[in-house]
Amino acid sequence: MTHEPARSHVLHPYSSAAERLALEALLLDSYQQHVGDHCPFAPDPWNSGLVVLCHDGAVGNADGEPRFVYANLSAQRVFKRSAEEFAGLPSSLSAPPLARKDRQDQLSQATKVGVLRDYHGTRVDSEGGLFEITGATIWLVGSRSPIGQAACFPPPVITK
Repeated sequence: MTHEPARSHVLHPYSSAAERLALEALLLDSYQQHVGDHCPFAPDPWNSGLVVLCHDGAVGNADGEPRFVYANLSAQRVFKRSAEEFAGLPSSLSAPPLARKDRQDQLSQATKVGVLRDYHGTRVDSEGGLFEITGATIWLVGSRSPIGQAACFPPPVITK
């Protein structure tokens, strides 16, 4: 059973626990559909040890840029942002300026094929600290037509 929002084909940041659970169900369903493997962040994406992020498809965004609609607790720790700070943030800002073109190229590739495995790249936290992600899986969110993209990856080892 698909858990896509019935009222709209646009993802929005959740504003309640029920909306968060519905979005998580959509992430789980979309992972199964597009990736096909056992979902490594099931059954509880919110509390998973993996970083799980989702951005919308940029529909309705004035600048045409995808914006985050979901970041689990691991993502919040790694990027040093609360769920509220993530909500609506342009997802390109998760990468430092010099890594944004490569990030966009990889996201475009994932859009074409539905899933991209073993992605790696440089990311930046809210304090400007750089870190590398490895082993990421990026997949389309939505079954009838894509309404966003999601990613999961192991938290990076950050050394100081």
